[in-house]
Amino acid sequence: MKLHLPLAAALLAATAGIAFAQNSAAPAPAPAPAADQSEDARLTAFLDAAFDEQNATNPQTLTLLGSRQLYDRLNDYTDAYRTRQLALEERQLAEMRRRFNPAPPIAGAGTISRRPTMAARSATFPSS
Repeated sequence: MKLHLPLAAALLAATAGIAFAQNSAAPAPAPAPAADQSEDARLTAFLDAAFDEQNATNPQTLTLLGSRQLYDRLNDYTDAYRTRQLALEERQLAEMRRRFNPAPPIAGAGTISRRPTMAARSATFPSS
């Protein structure tokens, strides 16, 4: 074990030096204007709240996410639940379309977050 310790220390030092050189060589990204950041922050907060609202009635997803909320329950697989969930998703989509314009100032990560959400929400549930 003692023979491997100097080798491990040398490898660690070498990789740290390479990582430092790569970080110092890369130009820093230009900060986005304050209005873009606040719009992105508002969109992120909205999407986080919508995600939490949808999962509040989905115990198995909460468990998959590591939460112990509703840990003693299973999901509701009834048509009534699917109808309520669809109504929730349609309400959230309408709210997102009302509050956030797809044109700038939403930039970067906000644009990426918004597009799949709108596309997924526009799809309808298949009838069973």
